Amino acid sequence: MASLFKPEIKKSLTGSVQYKVCGSKGSYNLTYHDDDDKTCQLSEVQKKWLHFFESKTGNYAYVAAQSNVRKGKVVVRIYFRGKLVKKNSASGDYAIAKAGGYLF
Repeated sequence: MASLFKPEIKKSLTGSVQYKVCGSKGSYNLTYHDDDDKTCQLSEVQKKWLHFFESKTGNYAYVAAQSNVRKGKVVVRIYFRGKLVKKNSASGDYAIAKAGGYLF
């Protein structure tokens, strides 16, 4: 069972966080957690979407995408310091994919 608590970090490291989102057809809406610890939303994103920012180990990252079409597919990925942290995908009518986790 996955822990819901923040993991204990031995040494704090700073690095680049990258969110990658893509969809199969049509547009999608995004919700994501940014470097200022705020929730941001974007509507009607048409193509692949990338977002970069600096963060530290132990901080939380989150991105979600919802397809705006029937029979669509969305894929969300979170990378930290070049390593994949979380990946999720969903397909179907107005599919929602979300990924979140602590950076380590």
